[in-house]
Amino acid sequence: MENELLTKLYGEFCSMRGEMCEFKNRTLERLGALETSLKKSSAEKAARICQIVSIGTGAVALASAGFAVLKAFLGGAA
Repeated sequence: MENELLTKLYGEFCSMRGEMCEFKNRTLERLGALETSLKKSSAEKAARICQIVSIGTGAVALASAGFAVLKAFLGGAA
C-alpha cells in the first residue's frame, strides 16, 4: 500500500516537474522578447517592461523553488 502511494506521488511529481520546466522555458522566452523590446522603447514603456520582467523572474524562481521542495520531499528521487 505504501509503495503504491509513493509510486502515485512520484508520478504526480514527475508530471508537475515537467509542467514547471515548460512554464520556466516559456517565461524565459517571453523575458527575452521583452528585453529586446526594452532596448527599443521610451523611458516610460521601459519602466513598465522592467516591472513585468521582475514579475516574470519571480515566477521562474517560484517554479524552481516548488521543484526543489518536491524533490526534497521525495528524498531527492529525481
